[in-house]
Amino acid sequence: MSRVPMTLRDVFWQDPFFESTWSDFDKIRENMIKESNDFWKEVPEMSSLVAIPHKRNWMLSRHLSKDGNAPESIEKVFQKSANASRDDTTIQVRDDDKKFEISLDTHLYRPEELKVHVDENRFLCVEGKHEVKEDGRFISTQFSRKYTLPEDCIVEEVGSNLSSDGILMITAPKKQKAIEKK
Repeated sequence: MSRVPMTLRDVFWQDPFFESTWSDFDKIRENMIKESNDFWKEVPEMSSLVAIPHKRNWMLSRHLSKDGNAPESIEKVFQKSANASRDDTTIQVRDDDKKFEISLDTHLYRPEELKVHVDENRFLCVEGKHEVKEDGRFISTQFSRKYTLPEDCIVEEVGSNLSSDGILMITAPKKQKAIEKK
């Protein structure tokens, strides 16, 4: 198992090193805003709940579907969110001709609590473990992720950069394909 070096960087949105992914994050942000807007369009009755926290009139019988369940639009929206897989740390995985790159949100962990390494099976392993022992109490938070490196990645050159606001970017450069001359 070889340990991957980690470079500490400035805040993600202020450090030019991370600039190549800013447009991707803008796309993700725009997509999240669109999904949020779509959600509220499908649930017009619930938008009034923000102003009046105890209003639950959609639960009254006249607002229920014929089988006694919540209105179909609400069921459909909540079913989408319930079935969505959830990974709070992974922000983005990019795999192109030049590199394999993963961005993770690790703001809950100090740099010394993060471990990044490549194992003998070409798995990129990322682990974080934070423990607090105080007044007889013990709190532990941890995560572990494994990503299979593509065959054309150069394992010896895998590197990671940690921004001061907790974005961990791991990059594995790829072998450049030879250009055939005619």
